[in-house]
Amino acid sequence: MDNNLQPITYQPPAQRQLDAKSILSVVIRRKWIIILVALPIILVALIATMRSVDSITATSRIMLEAKQNSQLSFGRTWVDYDVLLSSEAQVVVSIPVSTRASEALIDSIPRLAAYDPAFAEIHTPLELRDVLLGGVDCAQVGESTILAIMYRHTNPEFCLMAVGALTDAYIDFKIESHQNPLAVGFYNDQIS
Repeated sequence: MDNNLQPITYQPPAQRQLDAKSILSVVIRRKWIIILVALPIILVALIATMRSVDSITATSRIMLEAKQNSQLSFGRTWVDYDVLLSSEAQVVVSIPVSTRASEALIDSIPRLAAYDPAFAEIHTPLELRDVLLGGVDCAQVGESTILAIMYRHTNPEFCLMAVGALTDAYIDFKIESHQNPLAVGFYNDQIS
């Protein structure tokens, strides 16, 4: 017996190289498959682009600052602005804020309906609230403490009016939610 064992060397299988000539030959062989797949995709994209309506986006920005704790603390207190701004963005797109904004804008709808038929279907503040909720978006600007309120619509005049009304409604909602009702009632009694 021969005890001289020879190691077996592993040779990986030869890999096929992709060059321009082989890619071109695959494209020529499979041209009907490529055409039948690519043509519907291109047609659907073209039809969707042609049927799309131009929309305008108006933006307002609000800088938020957290209220400092009034109690004496020897430890450092810090505010997680990511959580704060995320919560405030949810408040901006909420139903109470949109309801306030729709009540402020409802008087402008007949004038807008005179030259834009899309507004002729809006008769109540609740219908306008639904339109406002459909186009509003809110997000933090970068890593700052600035909150961007955005409104998208096809009518540029309404877009500007809506973003202004939503911003004012958000500020009013935040002021009223932080008021002390007993102190406000006492103050109103003193004035009257």
